[in-house]
Amino acid sequence: MKKEFENPITARTIIEILGKPKEHVSSTLKLIVNGIENKENIIVVKKELFEPEENEGMYTAFTELELQFKGLDDIVAFCFENLPTSIEILEPASITTEARFLTEFFTGLLAKLHRLDTELKVEQQKNRILNQNIERAVRNLVIITLSYAKNKTMTSDELSRSTGINVQQLKPLLEKWSQQGFILKKEGDKYSAK
Repeated sequence: MKKEFENPITARTIIEILGKPKEHVSSTLKLIVNGIENKENIIVVKKELFEPEENEGMYTAFTELELQFKGLDDIVAFCFENLPTSIEILEPASITTEARFLTEFFTGLLAKLHRLDTELKVEQQKNRILNQNIERAVRNLVIITLSYAKNKTMTSDELSRSTGINVQQLKPLLEKWSQQGFILKKEGDKYSAK
């Protein structure tokens, strides 16, 4: 039996995903759309899925949907669950709602924002610690490499070849460490351990 709602809210929305490989992005987008189609309080009126396109080594794909929602709370739930790129209410032209609904909406929105903010801060801290540890490991590798070098000195290109670290990424670290003066010493274009 076909679903029908009394006084539905019709909206057009775009959902975009990013990832790789290409096949995974495509199949995930189809799973998302299938999940929406199976929702009790949503009717998919139109759907158009676009093939993934490569962008800087990742694939992005999106779908444009026209949906009918049973009520305003169903739109809010849809947005929280699917994080669409955009949503446009097509019908009705105006919507009246109770203060209770708006209170619940903003409370839910703020709770999600606070949770995301906390998660972001935790990840930033983890990333900072990881970067510090990587820098220490690279510094130790450079010092050990220099200790085995002929004359105990090497250029940034030689260090890059010996350590396997790209010279453009290694050079700023070498400069930083030599300016700090307690790990590396630079004479001309050669570095040595202190």
